[in-house]
Amino acid sequence: MSEQIPKLRVLSQCISPASKTVGHHRHREPAERPGYTKSERSVGESFKNLFNSAEGKRIIIATFSSNIHRIQQIIDQAIIHDRKVAISGRSMQNVIAN
Repeated sequence: MSEQIPKLRVLSQCISPASKTVGHHRHREPAERPGYTKSERSVGESFKNLFNSAEGKRIIIATFSSNIHRIQQIIDQAIIHDRKVAISGRSMQNVIAN
């Protein structure tokens, strides 16, 4: 972990201060019923809406590397909107490479 800290410092210097504060750009929708999450189909629709509304803006999405379907949804939208995708983390790199 300590060998990654210099890389993170360099990365954080490359990101503008406005993009570090993404709280007001966070796209969150409440669960329809307490204790349950929305379906993957509705998550896909949320990604479509997010990409459609973020023209000219950086989009940062965090997800688990084990959620391969969600990663595919993100990449599909990035392709549709001619966006680049950057990944971080060894597990995520392994999933994307395979």
